[in-house]
Amino acid sequence: MVLPGKLRVYSDCAGLASELVALTLCGLAERATLVGWSEIDEEKQLLHKLVCERLGFNAQAPLTRDVSLRDHAQAEASDLYVSGFPCPSFSSLGKGQGDKVKKGMLLFDGLRYICHHQPMICIFENVKGLLFPQHRELTETLKSVLQKLGYLLYCKVLNTKDYGVPQSRPRVFVVAIKKKSIRMKFRWPVALKLSKKSLRHFIETTKLGDELADLSHYENKYGRNAIWEKPYVLDIGASKKFQSAHVGVAPCLTRSRLYQDASGFYIPKLRRRLNVGEAAKLQGWPRKLTKLLVRGTSGKIVGGALGDGMSINVLAKVILAALECVGFIDMGSGSRMDPWRGGSPEELASAADRHRKLLEKEKKMERAKAAAEKKAAGEAGESPSPETKDGKADSSTTNGNAGSTKSTNDAAKALPKKSKAAPQPTPPDEDNRDYYAEVSEDVRRILKHLGSKFGEQPALEIADKDRCGEGGVQEPYSKAMCERALGNQGSYVAAGNLLWANYSSSATPGIPLSRRSVVEMADFRWPVDKEPEFVKILLEFVAPDVSSAPETPQGLQLLSPEGYLHAILHAAARQLPKHKERWAVVLRSVPICLTKEPSDLWIHAWNNRNAISQDYESLGRSAWQTAVEIKKLKGRYDTDAKKVLTAAEFTLKLKNAGLKKASSQDDLSTNLVNNAIHIAEKLSGEEVLGPIRDLEQRFGKASFFNSMVKLHALATRVKPSRRDFVFQGLRDLIVRGLLDNDEVTKTALLGDKNSAGLISLLELKAECLTHWQCVALARAKIDERDRKLIAEALASHQSYNDKMLGEDVAWQGPMAVSSVEALKFLEELVFHKKFDHQLKQLARGHKIMDEVMENEVIKEAWDKVVALRENELTEQEVKEKASEAQEPEGEETSIAKMRKAPTSYTENSHQYWLAVANASVRRLLSFVVLPTTQRSMELAVGQSALKDVVVEAGSKRLFLIVVFCSHHLGFGRNDRR
Repeated sequence: MVLPGKLRVYSDCAGLASELVALTLCGLAERATLVGWSEIDEEKQLLHKLVCERLGFNAQAPLTRDVSLRDHAQAEASDLYVSGFPCPSFSSLGKGQGDKVKKGMLLFDGLRYICHHQPMICIFENVKGLLFPQHRELTETLKSVLQKLGYLLYCKVLNTKDYGVPQSRPRVFVVAIKKKSIRMKFRWPVALKLSKKSLRHFIETTKLGDELADLSHYENKYGRNAIWEKPYVLDIGASKKFQSAHVGVAPCLTRSRLYQDASGFYIPKLRRRLNVGEAAKLQGWPRKLTKLLVRGTSGKIVGGALGDGMSINVLAKVILAALECVGFIDMGSGSRMDPWRGGSPEELASAADRHRKLLEKEKKMERAKAAAEKKAAGEAGESPSPETKDGKADSSTTNGNAGSTKSTNDAAKALPKKSKAAPQPTPPDEDNRDYYAEVSEDVRRILKHLGSKFGEQPALEIADKDRCGEGGVQEPYSKAMCERALGNQGSYVAAGNLLWANYSSSATPGIPLSRRSVVEMADFRWPVDKEPEFVKILLEFVAPDVSSAPETPQGLQLLSPEGYLHAILHAAARQLPKHKERWAVVLRSVPICLTKEPSDLWIHAWNNRNAISQDYESLGRSAWQTAVEIKKLKGRYDTDAKKVLTAAEFTLKLKNAGLKKASSQDDLSTNLVNNAIHIAEKLSGEEVLGPIRDLEQRFGKASFFNSMVKLHALATRVKPSRRDFVFQGLRDLIVRGLLDNDEVTKTALLGDKNSAGLISLLELKAECLTHWQCVALARAKIDERDRKLIAEALASHQSYNDKMLGEDVAWQGPMAVSSVEALKFLEELVFHKKFDHQLKQLARGHKIMDEVMENEVIKEAWDKVVALRENELTEQEVKEKASEAQEPEGEETSIAKMRKAPTSYTENSHQYWLAVANASVRRLLSFVVLPTTQRSMELAVGQSALKDVVVEAGSKRLFLIVVFCSHHLGFGRNDRR
């Protein structure tokens, strides 16, 4: 299943817009749109806009210059988020300061954006130094935050040279995919075997220079002849530690070497420096686009940006793998769309050329497919002209009077027609895999008790006593009678064997089916405690090709609602072996109608469903199923028309095809079609569809979700980032009895001029929950461990149900009293209705969170929690001071306390700040016992920063004396160390 709509793209530290170039080269430019980006470098901002204008993306998309100052809540939501946050803080060439400097902290601004908008796919790229042990705390934070937001994480170091471009550029890629969006397993791109001669495709080998660089260090290491004769690209500005050379592979291209008039990379064999165009190729960039950028700015500016950017070939492969995983592109099409799939440099065309080639290829395939279908249709439907041995037509058959022609035609009719090609096996319905698995299990149980050959047995007569005056048939299926009836009337009614049907397919595939309706129908028509009745509804099937069909047809395509057939199978499977003989008769005497294949199977089956659902409501479609059905059928009509039909055009085509009503209750109209398409496009994922199914399970067709108008309101009025919370909130309010299902009207959802609706209320509750967890609890100085417990308990409606409404509440035991009260406050604020009146007024006025906290009623309740926490902290401080005064500590005890983690103590207490100071100092210094012997001296030095100093025997001693001011560190007089 391919996801509809455009892919919304947002990028932080966007630079050269690498993700847009990658999408364009993969032929996805028309399916993607840029909704926002951030970049602080003015030169890169200019380059980014040039790329957008050249590739046809929105060059006026909102720009955030300093991402640390961005209002994340107001930023545009996206489906694909890409961040190439600055690498110097993590690079082995840098100081390794990580998130201790501003550039290293930009990752957290990206996380804040993700918290607000929760894109479907997030991709982070940085140097492999990000995975060094000193940055473990940062990477663990990244992992923890994304997992709590419902993402699955994938992390791997990918090297550019392994994916079609000869540059050694190892980079860490972190891919986070929303669990609810996953359609198939994420697979990292497969590495390609790179030829040592491939570098020549990226370097202008005919362009020679006359510069003789000093390569003495490389010559000593790799040999003079090898360096000057083999295809090397060398970093001549690198220190000895970082000098390396690989035949046919360029070193990592960096900003420091490229952001200069003459690059710092030298090609010995050509006696010249690497130019900007070649550097761009080694980053996967199309040549034409690079020239455009150089003309618009300068080679120096473009080179510096390339050194900071991502390799297009690797990024493209990662993006395609992620889009395949979420179903945005067809399974397996990622490799076809990948320009570097074979590592061929000739395929590195410009964006326009690449897109044109893909379109031409697709059109060629369509023409070939149409020609093959036309040829097959001619072979199947037309009898060959009689020919003589020499290949010429016999005059006795081609010439003659009308009488002879008529007799020839009559004879032709009497002859058996050439049989059609055997039907291809029906592909599995991936959207209903579990549903059909249960149907198959029912059939397996039936065959277990009635015999494996039961489906091949002939039909039986339907007895008069079992017809109950409702008409029907008595004659069992006869091949001869079927052929005669189909020729005269176009249909044939008889008794048939139910297992002749293809029970694992539908004339309307891909529509989510409900097992619940099957069980309900089985309970209603064939109760477990009663003897089974004969089937009284006429089941319609597509008639087989009688001339080539066996005496007992197999695999008949059902045109009636599949739920009724499956209900019969389920009723038999669960009751057997009880009433075994009776069921054997019932299943072989089912009234069936065989009809010539209609012009449109889907429309014919849809009309049948609407007709039968007037008497059997459970066999009708729900509003959600109808929306999906309309969307899928529109996709088929769009394909046939080779354009995207408007809702009005599509509605007209449905009516012309014979569709009478959208459902037994809803008339077919342009407005209904429009609403259905919006619903099917916007509502997806288990967090949204789960609540819909749950309430249908509870209320059946009476569920408030079973309304196209209400679903449309929920699909279009709820913010995408809050959709999961709103749907689950509505479900839980009804299940817990806080809201009546019948009370949920369109007005109740949207509100009126006096009060906000349920949608605005639940969205505000979600914002309150986020604000209190991230800000208010910390301001109130709630214990950090307790805050984590609260966050886990209130992470979602499901976690709330498990933790707060479950039987096990032992997890609240270690929490402080104030923390428990804070938990109760949030429960009443978000998951109960105690503050709903105040919140509805605030939601109606679109108040900001500060105004919510200042609301008189809400503030009074929260102030009680804050005051309780302040009292706890005061009491703890008093106890600590009393303990310190009563029990003077020895030196070893004092040091041990100071060396504890600051989180072991109450925030802002005396011991807390001692521990903070000690932890800060210990990052730079090591405390050791004064050595008094030769052995202890060696151990002390070996454990210090002076471990490389050789200590010789003798009377000399080596001391590291560190004096620091106790006043500045806040130590007491007895705490000086």
